[in-house]
Amino acid sequence: MTNVVVTKTPLRISFLGGGTDIDYFYKKHDGAVLSAAINKYVYVTVKKYSKLYKTKFRLNYSITENTNDIEKIKNNIIRECLKVAKIDFPIYVSVVSDIPAGSGLGGSSSVTVGLLKALYELKGKKITSKKLYDLACEIEIKRLKQPIGKQDQFPAVYGGMNFIEFKKNGVVKYKKIL
Repeated sequence: MTNVVVTKTPLRISFLGGGTDIDYFYKKHDGAVLSAAINKYVYVTVKKYSKLYKTKFRLNYSITENTNDIEKIKNNIIRECLKVAKIDFPIYVSVVSDIPAGSGLGGSSSVTVGLLKALYELKGKKITSKKLYDLACEIEIKRLKQPIGKQDQFPAVYGGMNFIEFKKNGVVKYKKIL
């Protein structure tokens, strides 16, 4: 198992189809989005601490959190990613971005994808792109009930420019353009 992992996850822009990736729409009509990863990123660093540290979870993003209780973590995305990855050891998590939060460039999804990828790598576990995408959607949409669809996670995982289709049955298909 490695001790430090850093991920660099792209933000995205969408050209058309916004809103058609939300389940209340695509479950009735199908949906489609044209989106692209851009050259602005979210960087996530995770470091396994030794048991000498008195705090189990040290988190740095726009604020700093220190807690021994996962349920007391205020950052919903970090808390749920730690739960999904079953982190049971002292850990440091740092999140920084090229662009401020709330920019509309899919930053929360880039954090989710980057953090999940880093946590799995830290534990020495392989995760497929499909599984990474599915877990990021599950965390943001199902667990946290964020008012978002399935487009933001896609460029964070796969990069490039893609035409993404959201089928009524929940299947996501895509064609890589660039």
